[in-house]
Amino acid sequence: MRLRTALGSAREVDVALRVAEAFGYVDTLDAKLMNRLDALCAVLWKLTR
Repeated sequence: MRLRTALGSAREVDVALRVAEAFGYVDTLDAKLMNRLDALCAVLWKLTR
C-alpha cells in the first residue's frame, strides 16, 4: 500500500533531520516543522490501520 511507503519516507525524513541536527549540519530544528511532520506520521499511521 502506498500509504505505508509514505509513512516510511516521512519517518526517514524525521530521522535525517534529527541526525543533521546532532552532527551540527543545522543549528536547531524548527519545532513547528517537527510538529507538522509528527502529525503527518500520525495521520498516515491511522490510515494504514
